[in-house]
Amino acid sequence: MEAFVNFTNQTQGRDRLFRAIQHTCMLLSYLLERKADKETVIMKLKELESSMRSGRKCKYPIPGGMAPLRIAYSS
Repeated sequence: MEAFVNFTNQTQGRDRLFRAIQHTCMLLSYLLERKADKETVIMKLKELESSMRSGRKCKYPIPGGMAPLRIAYSS
């Protein structure tokens, strides 16, 4: 847990995490496109991918990163 918190406290770490989630959503939505009963899942994946893209483009990142999670975890 400590390694994850330290990783996400860095700007590069957060960007890598957002990019991994974004690309995973793109891959899953592509793989599920042909399935007729998965429209809602595909829409949610595309919305999440769009949010991750916007989060990566954010000019002013949220300060603190995962520090509150570290405090909650240690309590």
